Amino acid sequence: MNKPDENTIPATLLRHYDDFAAFNNDLSFLCDAFACLAATSENLDESTIAGFKRHSDELKYQSNRLKVQLHEIRMQERNSHQ
Repeated sequence: MNKPDENTIPATLLRHYDDFAAFNNDLSFLCDAFACLAATSENLDESTIAGFKRHSDELKYQSNRLKVQLHEIRMQERNSHQ
């Protein structure tokens, strides 16, 4: 099977899909961790809180980055059909 050219829309979408799948794995892990902590109802120490904040910030960054990249692809595809 022919591999799509690195700069084509399908190839770009495949790369972003892979990024999105990895993001979903990270998000799933974090959600499971939050659920586990909530279930134990224990007080959180500062390092745990800092870890949650760091992971939350990273997930927000990744989400925004993917949103921007997918928007750019959409605009590129739209402009190519005009």
